[in-house]
Amino acid sequence: MNEIDFVASFFRKEVLKASECFIRQGNTSAKLAFVEEGVLKTNYTYSEEETIRSFSQKNNWIGHWESFIGQKPSPNSVYAVSNCQLVTITRHGFQRLEEELANGSTTLRKAIFEELQAAWTNPYKRIEDPKERYEKFIQAQPEVAFELSTENIATYLQIPHELLLQVLCETLFFYKSI
Repeated sequence: MNEIDFVASFFRKEVLKASECFIRQGNTSAKLAFVEEGVLKTNYTYSEEETIRSFSQKNNWIGHWESFIGQKPSPNSVYAVSNCQLVTITRHGFQRLEEELANGSTTLRKAIFEELQAAWTNPYKRIEDPKERYEKFIQAQPEVAFELSTENIATYLQIPHELLLQVLCETLFFYKSI
């Protein structure tokens, strides 16, 4: 068995349907996943208000590292926005894989951890102008944007939904308010 097949033997394919939960806030993360197809959102809820931290799409890792490794409650939930095809690994499988790779485990851990951390950074929240914030998002993640509802985009970009709709009208239809 070659090295790629060996590593792949620790992972399982899963399908997550739109709106299904991969990790629930407050629960321990049992798996990490690599997204083959689809879009997922990572969010947290406080006082019944949802805040979207990030979106994950094809070729991204998804999960909560500290919850997965440390078996602590996850501060976030992860839901499928669209139907998703995932490749998952359990904590036990990850530990076994690390043991088998011994010398490479630090590299594997570091690669996954760095990607998960990068996915949690919302690069748009520091942009003050809502129209510019939306345009940067569309430019950077066009495939994701077309799979999302305007409510999800507004929540993620921290723009009131009505204002996002106005920005969309101005952007798409060249509408100018009086």
